[in-house]
Amino acid sequence: MITTRSRRGFVHLWRWPTAIAILTVFGLISALIGHGGVWWGLSWAALTIPIIVIMICIQRRRRP
Repeated sequence: MITTRSRRGFVHLWRWPTAIAILTVFGLISALIGHGGVWWGLSWAALTIPIIVIMICIQRRRRP
């Protein structure tokens, strides 16, 4: 049985990776299904945000 404390740790640990994964899936689906216009803009934004987050994390890690 999972205790409340370990459940909070699990949710706290996987909250942002799950959000980024959902955003990426949304971007890919909107790029494939959407027909131009707003859909392509949404897909570009949804697929750019994870790249920006990765670049920020890399820069934070390189600082002494």
